Amino acid sequence: MKLLMWLVVFLAVPVAATQEKQEAANQEVSGTIKEVSINVRRLIIETTQHQEKTVSVGPETRILVNQRQGTLEELQPGQSIRIVLPRESSKAILIEVT
Repeated sequence: MKLLMWLVVFLAVPVAATQEKQEAANQEVSGTIKEVSINVRRLIIETTQHQEKTVSVGPETRILVNQRQGTLEELQPGQSIRIVLPRESSKAILIEVT
């Protein structure tokens, strides 16, 4: 039984460390949509710090509207959003209308 407990602890630690590294590698930006460009798959937002930021939306970007799977076409200027993207990239991983 002790061996099983140690095995569970031993295997769980690397998984938790990997998740923390991935979360640290991402940044979160909140703001308001200023422009949606569907053809070029791009958003321009005004951040909560009143800065303009351009964000690319790839086919793999997860979009949530009203806590359900959404599409780029559902995003509209004026909506409040939260975006998760890699630290050194402008390509969104997650866009959530808040």
